Amino acid sequence: MSNWIDLTNFAIAVGGFVVAVLGLSLVIISPYISDFQKKYFTVFFSFLFLYIASDLTSQISLVLLGEKYSLLSKLAIFGESFFLLYVCHI
Repeated sequence: MSNWIDLTNFAIAVGGFVVAVLGLSLVIISPYISDFQKKYFTVFFSFLFLYIASDLTSQISLVLLGEKYSLLSKLAIFGESFFLLYVCHI
């Protein structure tokens, strides 16, 4: 099984995933947001959702699934790196 650091990291990522899903659904169904704000927050929460999905995929494939899924973890880590380099300009 995993140690407490892996479980804490997984719990924080799941919390971020819930925030991203709730924020995206709130922006989509809210009629009181202007068009510019709706587009901005839709893009923001979509990128946040994609980043956290790739982070969760890499965590699950590295920690829980083992070495058989090394290609999946490499693709997920590439997705995280792509987000940080090209979207956030870090």
